[in-house]
Amino acid sequence: MTHRRMLFLWAVLAGAVLMWAPTQASAAFKLRVTAAGADNTFGTGDDTSFTWQDQVLLPPPPDLNPLPGMLSTGPAFAVGSFLINVDGTSKPFGTNDATHANLHLHALTVTNIGGTAGLIRIELTDTDFALSPSGNGFAEMVSTIGGTANSAPTPGSQITLAQQLIQLGSGAATEFAPAPTFTLTNAPPALGPGAFSDTKSGSFAYNGETFSITEKVELSLTTGSIVSFDYDSVVSTPAPPGLILACAGAGLSLLGYRLRLRKAIA
Repeated sequence: MTHRRMLFLWAVLAGAVLMWAPTQASAAFKLRVTAAGADNTFGTGDDTSFTWQDQVLLPPPPDLNPLPGMLSTGPAFAVGSFLINVDGTSKPFGTNDATHANLHLHALTVTNIGGTAGLIRIELTDTDFALSPSGNGFAEMVSTIGGTANSAPTPGSQITLAQQLIQLGSGAATEFAPAPTFTLTNAPPALGPGAFSDTKSGSFAYNGETFSITEKVELSLTTGSIVSFDYDSVVSTPAPPGLILACAGAGLSLLGYRLRLRKAIA
């Protein structure tokens, strides 16, 4: 095989990978935390809410992780009667490639420091994910939540809602999934003492469209309760057969060339 032929095969392989690379548009990766007011009900006008946006470093409040694709509230940020320390991870980090879209919420601590029970909602969202379509016209989501509660919480603390939402479309209109195309709900576990976990999976119609992923967790925590958890979303499609064959063929040709070159040198 000539040197020109080898360069051509490398170009084919690189082109195939780039052609199916996931979209990395500069969409708004955001974290929103809302504490219910005195009536312990969301949406009645007395909620306390903050929104963090990736790479927005000016308060209020600033993203304290300088890396694009990672969000952080920093330690001990007060939202209503709660102290939170929450991180989020999105593309290009985690399991994000041509056939996987991954969003990950990590609540290091959520602590109720108020004098009564309280309700808090944590939402993580990112838009403009796009995957190589599968042959069957569907994508699969796997949703996993797991964590721990402190050893002696006051009875009554619980996760009241844990949802992952897909909305087809692009940009700000799909942030926090106001009109979700697909919703996967985890079983809300009772909290503490000790560990909790739940995994769910489901599929939705998908043919290569741009989409957003939103994770939403609501917790009802009594005074002194401390909760830590991870919430992970992975949307996947199998690699298109054409890409697999192209990469395999180019890889075998390059391997054959290297073996022949090694024999010639020997």
